[in-house]
Amino acid sequence: MKSTVSTAAKDLKIKRDLYEKHGVKEYWLVHPTDKTIMIYRMIRDNQYGKADIYTGEDIIASQVIEGFEVNLIEIFGPMPPEVFPKQKESAK
Repeated sequence: MKSTVSTAAKDLKIKRDLYEKHGVKEYWLVHPTDKTIMIYRMIRDNQYGKADIYTGEDIIASQVIEGFEVNLIEIFGPMPPEVFPKQKESAK
């Protein structure tokens, strides 16, 4: 039986290479379990740079589709407080 993780990684590599080959300027990978979105963008010579990873209360804007914006709270809901603890107020 194949591991789901290794199958997903292989699938990701195949798709990334295919999208890169055909010049897809930007693609988004949504990971609902982790409540994250990874975005790969073409940087030069039809190659993707390192993925930008978004989570929590980020608002993401596409660099390809003008006006397309996603608020992660609307997708995944608010993050639990233990994930993003409130910072202590600085002493005055």
